[in-house]
Amino acid sequence: MFIQKIKDNESEVAKLAIQQFGSIEKYTEAMKHNLEHFSELMDNWHSQIPEKMRTDDKFLKLASHRGENVFSLLFV
Repeated sequence: MFIQKIKDNESEVAKLAIQQFGSIEKYTEAMKHNLEHFSELMDNWHSQIPEKMRTDDKFLKLASHRGENVFSLLFV
């Protein structure tokens, strides 16, 4: 879906890439680098999230109730 969205908006993406990186070539190199180092970039990003936010993550709280009866959660 992501790739199709990029293809559908190719001219806008190209314009933004040139604006941000200076050229399509530089954008392509940056994307290659990011994909090659994706795991370490995500680890680094995650380590910069304050501990309070990691422990008080609303999505994690929501996901922790997956599979439970929805009505039982209304009165928690």
